[in-house]
Amino acid sequence: MINGYRAGSLTQSGTLVDAIRQHSEIRPHEFAYGLVSSAGDIETSLTYRDLMARSNAIAASLQRICKPGDRAILLFPGGPDFITSFLGCLIASVIAVPGYPVREPGSSGRPARNFERLCSIIENARPVVALANQPVVERRAELSVASDAFSGLHWIAVERIATAEVPVAPIVAPCDTAFLQYTSGSTAAPKGVTISHANLLSLFKDMDASCLHDQSSVMVTWIPVYHDMGLIYGTLLPLYFGFPVYSLLPAAVLQQPVRWVQAISRFRGTHSAAPNFAFELCVQRVSQASRMELDLSSWQVCINGAETVRPQTLQRFADAFASCGARHDVIRPGYGLAECTLKVTSVAARQPARRVRLDAAACERGRVVQLHPCSVDTTGRSFQSCGWTHIGADIRIVDPTTGEECDDDALGEIWVRSPSVAQGYWNQPESTVATMQARLVTGEGPFLRTGDLGFVLDHELYIAGRVKDLIIIRGRNLYPQDIESAAEAAHSAVRLGRCCAFAIDLGDREGLVLVAEVERTERHGFDADEAFGKLMEAIAREHEVQLHDVVFVRTGTFPLTSSGKVQRQAAREEYRAGSLQVVARMRAATTSEQIVVPDPFQERLISLRRWLTDFVASRLHIPATQVSSAESFLSLGLDSLALLEMTGTLEERLARVLPATIALEHPDIDRLSRYLAEHTS
Repeated sequence: MINGYRAGSLTQSGTLVDAIRQHSEIRPHEFAYGLVSSAGDIETSLTYRDLMARSNAIAASLQRICKPGDRAILLFPGGPDFITSFLGCLIASVIAVPGYPVREPGSSGRPARNFERLCSIIENARPVVALANQPVVERRAELSVASDAFSGLHWIAVERIATAEVPVAPIVAPCDTAFLQYTSGSTAAPKGVTISHANLLSLFKDMDASCLHDQSSVMVTWIPVYHDMGLIYGTLLPLYFGFPVYSLLPAAVLQQPVRWVQAISRFRGTHSAAPNFAFELCVQRVSQASRMELDLSSWQVCINGAETVRPQTLQRFADAFASCGARHDVIRPGYGLAECTLKVTSVAARQPARRVRLDAAACERGRVVQLHPCSVDTTGRSFQSCGWTHIGADIRIVDPTTGEECDDDALGEIWVRSPSVAQGYWNQPESTVATMQARLVTGEGPFLRTGDLGFVLDHELYIAGRVKDLIIIRGRNLYPQDIESAAEAAHSAVRLGRCCAFAIDLGDREGLVLVAEVERTERHGFDADEAFGKLMEAIAREHEVQLHDVVFVRTGTFPLTSSGKVQRQAAREEYRAGSLQVVARMRAATTSEQIVVPDPFQERLISLRRWLTDFVASRLHIPATQVSSAESFLSLGLDSLALLEMTGTLEERLARVLPATIALEHPDIDRLSRYLAEHTS
């Protein structure tokens, strides 16, 4: 029971807004949402009455500009203004489009690195209005100059809206589009998944059945609100069922992963979610001393999804945090995608998270052959169960070429038929038909083609790979064409059409590899160091990911089809086999150093500069003597996570909170070390 009624008891004919309105009438003064500061305190909070009042005011403001079905782009990093703006859109029957936040003045003279992708989303969704905070609204002229996508938008600074306004309540049908969830990958052709009110309620029912929410549930979330897991599970579901949400900004957690588990300990969190890499960060970067201060006994369920779930991660996390009271089975593996609103399957709370080992050679032939648990075969491949559906979804394993359903012992593409499957892609009817209205060779359907390979054993789904060339790193879907395009534009030595990107398994994560053929005109006098630097800078800037390995191959040796198309799978296999004809390569490292901060100023400055140099050198696996202190961190090849890790380590050593954007405000070793030395006593 939650304050007199059971979670999930609201009728499925209602909507998210209906549920929150009911909470505001029954228990108006109860805590609904809180934004947690980097120091661990509640920075801003909303009761259910606050939530409805602010959302209604925004809805009334939208209705003066928009008609039902118009779109509104939301430009927030998260927090209460995003939540009330999103709900305001639902109340006004305006289709919400969660977008990337735009960096505010003072942090940088240029927009965020996701700017180009944001422009593509706006061009596809064609919103009428942009909802943002006042500092971003004040930049509308600058943004319009930077991109025509921003021209013609009505801008609303939500904090300036009076709360006394009351909106008209349009009639909402279950099949009406509630919001567009853009897939996190292609900048050239973004796909807006159309999520209906019925899709959302189906997903809530699914998650509630598997995660066991009740009156004592407390959500602690930090995943970005423009990510489906952060928005739908981390924020909307608890507001629907009526239990509190404590939200941290993503940069704060990536900077200091301990903040996530500290929030769970402090606010007695019961539910949360994160991609696999976040659990690895906690194992690696939450110190034993910090663990001794944690009480994680309240934590019941934490969904592990959005990227490959790794069995060894579950075990390492359980071992590392057992002394904090964390249940050994707190991590619940799951599988899903935006096209299915969020989730397809998950391992239910209190159920074993099974794993199996298969014969590797059989896997390569597309067959499922289990190895005996006591088998000494070291070549076997381990797979983690992602559970099963909790709403009776129809899940099939299908031959992606023929459309025939596979035998029980075969790997194939995962097809899904479920009330959670979205309505389609916004303004992309051909993609909608191909992906979301697929039919078996028998005519049965329609099904969602997930593009993922998997198999079913004992009524549980296992993910084996991807049919498509999608790259998933740190929970983000990256399309290889985008990486390749950025690489080709970054340096003239990369031959056009002779470049490919793919991911490789590094054991505890996936690493991004780029293989490129040297342009014929660049063969003589080829400057590998310069090319590596340009490539790493471009990929870090445009895609916020660090290259694990860059390989230049001899002209004329790049794997192509007979029609001249890139063979990514062949390139990956040659890379793994060591058979590429390598001209030059550069591989990044993954270790980091610790810093000791002495006094006075000159000693601090020298020590800081030395540590920053060593950090960069260790990350890039190059001698410290080759690190330029005047060259930008991005030019050197560090990605956004590396910069946040660097900032987080500096925070620990300096015993002070640093802005997540500090490495962008002071973008090289010289400027950052001087700033820190001047502002550290």
